[in-house]
Amino acid sequence: MLSSRQTSADIYIARAPSVLHVLYSFMATQRAQDIYIPLIFPKGHGYPLWLPDPHSNLPPAYLSRGTQIGDLGYLADDGGFAYLFNVCKDASDPVNLNRVPPDFMPLTGIPDPGVRERLEMHDKNSAITTAAVEQKSIELDVSAQGPTVPTAFGAGGGFEFTSSSSQGAVLVLPDGGERYDSEYSGLFEEYAIANAHSWYKYLNGPGQRRQIRNGMLYLVTGCDKCHSWGNACYSHPTQSRCASLKFLATGVAEVSGTLCYRWEVQSGVHKRTHHRDVAPGVMANQTIFLRGYSISVRVPSALRTLLGVHTVDTFKSDMSSSKPPSFGAKAPYAAEQSKMARITGTSDLKLTKRSADGPPLDDDDFEREYLGKLVIFDSVKSEADETTIDTPYGNTTRQADTSLKQVPGRGKIVNPSALINYYILDNYDGANVALTHDRYPWTGTINDDVHKPLDGVKLANYAIENDLIFINRSSGANDAWVAKEGTLSSLARPKYNIFALIIGVDKYESLEYENLNGVSSDADRFEAYLLEDLQTPKANIISFRDGQATRSAIIDELTKMKYNPNIQPDTTAIIIYFAGYGATTIKPVEWIDWETPYNQIGMLCPTDIGILDKNGNVINGIPDRTINQLLLELSSVKGNNITLILDCSHINCSSDQQKPADMPTAESSQLDSHILLTTYNRFGRFAYKLRGEGLFTHALLKVLRERSINELTYKSLAQCLYISIDQTPLLEGKHSNRRLLHSGDTADSCRILCHHEKGQPYFSLLAGSLHGIRAGSIFKIYRTDLSGGRRRLTVATAEKVEAFVSFLKPADQSILTTYMNYRVWYAQFVRVSAPGFTIYCNDSNFLARILDEEVGLKLVDPPSPVDDLQQADLCLTVDGNSVLFDRGNRTSIVSPSMGLPSRLSYISTLDAVAQIRNIVKYYACFTSRIMMSSRLPISRLVSIEVKKMLGSQPIGNNLLPDATEKPIKPIKHVSNSSFSYRCTVYNTSDINLYVSLCHFDTSTLAIAMPPVTRLMPRETARLGFPDSLGQINPEVQNVNVHFFKLFVVERYIDTDGFDQPSPFSGVPVEHKAGVPLISNSEEWASMTIPIVVRRPKP
Repeated sequence: MLSSRQTSADIYIARAPSVLHVLYSFMATQRAQDIYIPLIFPKGHGYPLWLPDPHSNLPPAYLSRGTQIGDLGYLADDGGFAYLFNVCKDASDPVNLNRVPPDFMPLTGIPDPGVRERLEMHDKNSAITTAAVEQKSIELDVSAQGPTVPTAFGAGGGFEFTSSSSQGAVLVLPDGGERYDSEYSGLFEEYAIANAHSWYKYLNGPGQRRQIRNGMLYLVTGCDKCHSWGNACYSHPTQSRCASLKFLATGVAEVSGTLCYRWEVQSGVHKRTHHRDVAPGVMANQTIFLRGYSISVRVPSALRTLLGVHTVDTFKSDMSSSKPPSFGAKAPYAAEQSKMARITGTSDLKLTKRSADGPPLDDDDFEREYLGKLVIFDSVKSEADETTIDTPYGNTTRQADTSLKQVPGRGKIVNPSALINYYILDNYDGANVALTHDRYPWTGTINDDVHKPLDGVKLANYAIENDLIFINRSSGANDAWVAKEGTLSSLARPKYNIFALIIGVDKYESLEYENLNGVSSDADRFEAYLLEDLQTPKANIISFRDGQATRSAIIDELTKMKYNPNIQPDTTAIIIYFAGYGATTIKPVEWIDWETPYNQIGMLCPTDIGILDKNGNVINGIPDRTINQLLLELSSVKGNNITLILDCSHINCSSDQQKPADMPTAESSQLDSHILLTTYNRFGRFAYKLRGEGLFTHALLKVLRERSINELTYKSLAQCLYISIDQTPLLEGKHSNRRLLHSGDTADSCRILCHHEKGQPYFSLLAGSLHGIRAGSIFKIYRTDLSGGRRRLTVATAEKVEAFVSFLKPADQSILTTYMNYRVWYAQFVRVSAPGFTIYCNDSNFLARILDEEVGLKLVDPPSPVDDLQQADLCLTVDGNSVLFDRGNRTSIVSPSMGLPSRLSYISTLDAVAQIRNIVKYYACFTSRIMMSSRLPISRLVSIEVKKMLGSQPIGNNLLPDATEKPIKPIKHVSNSSFSYRCTVYNTSDINLYVSLCHFDTSTLAIAMPPVTRLMPRETARLGFPDSLGQINPEVQNVNVHFFKLFVVERYIDTDGFDQPSPFSGVPVEHKAGVPLISNSEEWASMTIPIVVRRPKP
């Protein structure tokens, strides 16, 4: 169940030890469809329908055949399929008449016949049941039933089902069942992508108002149908009751000629039947399973919808520059305009748009935090069922006083495919349409933990994390992503292509070596992990234990790998695991080309070390140089996807060792032969628990099983290993940033390691003020250091910053309990969305000193030095001991016609390096914020006027042009004038807005942004200019330019962190993180008003 702080999004992305038991938390409410669908779903036939019979009010042409390939409908909350129209038939077809959208164009070009048919897919007199249900055929008293009892069950009969399980479900098919599947599902996929948004708009819009939730719109590409059926299900609170159900054939109705069936059940069992019509030519029209595409869309924000800006333009393929989409059980475009007006109109919005003890939330986080709190697996009805918060393009107004207290979505069926769609929208940047095909042949193989009870959230996670579905971008649309199941043959293949050599040595033949205890068991446990968890074929694992692990056998096996055809170059991950003694010895004098610390070499100790061979020579260990040579030769043939794991006292088997003289040069990629993962014991002995289990192998397997292997790099694996105070994990190899057991994906260099200890409300980031972090810096938090589509879980704010460590408080505290066993996390600094900043200096050595990487900001884009004055944003001039500052020409914020001197009035000195750096940072921040441009037209939202004020009265005309989008001429002001100014903003839109007038002073580089003002539709806000506008220091300048930037946003923002004081005040100031709370990726509009202030002429 959801905790008080958990959102549906949190539960969705939460990983559990197995994966599938929340969809059934709604079974306790006893709705039949809530019990039946999740229990039958894992049988792998598709989406099961509790109500297989078509609605009686559908066209007769549809009723006679039932579901057909190409049907578009939605998965109804009563457990049936609500047919809308068929995409393959014309608008004039009887099944489509008066049902299609106005601009409907059917899907054409499907080759004939194009359908795979299996007319005897389900045998006659068969039953599909849950695992704990036992069935047997029964015979009835023929005399009691009469001669009309159908022979399908013999001379009168049926099935008896018994179960001691607390839940059970049964589907009986007296006449068997037929299966139909399209041969060309890709054509339906492309058609669905092209029409997804228009379908939701039409169906949920003013004309239809069907309130179809996101992900429940469904395009059929296959189905199972039958003539007759009986289904039943139950859910008891405990397993103490034994359930008994009888499905019986009762005879043939005299009038209709219909074969009849009935259930005999205990109380608390839900049951339904459909009888076969035996009239000639009657077709199977009862749909028991559906297969097709669940369709989800990302809906533009209210502001974008109002302004007609396409959603696809707001998201970039670069994950670092775009926000992840929101997701939940809601329908896209819910209450398109009225919803936004109502929600943002609440009086306590500022509080509700802030997470507990966290920073203000953006729209996506707000939806996750509050609107996403949909108990989608609880079928208890509530008044909130009729709200449109989860309905794409719905237009029903939501009452303001129901904003956060209701729990919408209760009592509603959720297809697990819709949850996978949410995953796509939340993980794949630019995804505006998500499709998942729900043919799941693999669900019958999921372990029992997943079934007790079945959970759609965990099913989605299980499918994604175990590569049982494949998510790819649509070939025909860049903003659409599709999830499909793998073929049965691909699912039968091992999850990872692995070849392994597993060595464990407890017993040593030489009396010089004391036998170990538990080492071979560690090797067994690691081998079991490969077999059971990673599904590595037994034939791909070579195992040596004790007497088998001789020196010659180990070397021979490493040599033979080069010629093994089952090891594919680069694609097969090669693992060598050794548990046993490691030792050191003096390096042979002839090894002059092998540089080692203290003139020693390391070696692995095989079982026969120290004894005599058949020639009377002492058998030595396997030196690190020999191991390196063998792995180097292996990598030259099979690629360098090789992992060497040593659970022994450390020997130096690094791939970075000096090579023999006849080996390739150090620059050769062949030297990067493998990754070494081991542990260093500072006491030079094994670390074993009392029960004989090795601490290193125990810790390694614990991490591999607790964290998804797809989320781990070699580096993060080593960081997650927690062994003991005297055991230090060691990782060596040039490709330690690679994804585990892969030669492709690598870690994101922008992600920084942080830790979390149980019970602490913050993350400890291993970077601090010396790395450029300041209090208030904002970070994205990830479970993995891998780049790519991995989504961030939350954002966190640096609340306390020390020299080398920062303490980050997450906006969503619930992840600290959801992932309470995770000690290792990764943070990525949220970069300023602004142009790169360039700087020029006539003294390049001094500029290098200013931009020194060791003391500069490492986590933000540093200023870039340029050699051309014209390409600089800021110019430094060293004149003797003085440093002068000039505005550059690259991004000129002041027109020459304004008469403002290019040189800033402040002069620094050569030794004031820290102060100069601060001025550079402030100028960069000042420039980037004043240059921030919005792609949304402000004139479509508000009307604006600026007038002179004499006292409290406005005088004269509007100083702005009639058309707000025209260039704004500077307002001229005389410094000793008694006039002031006032800006009046009128909300012409139908949504709530927030406005603020930000002041930029070009002479001081100060920015002042007052708190935002809420502006309801058709309301007016009056914003004043500062009284100090006309003040000019006559000793410094005769002209000053002020810029007033009016921001119009659709959500509340906290303006603290946007403004900055002047760096010229003489008082040391700490520069803020430089991350404005408004960025180019968010929904906002702006207008910049320049005012030129001049001293009066003498």
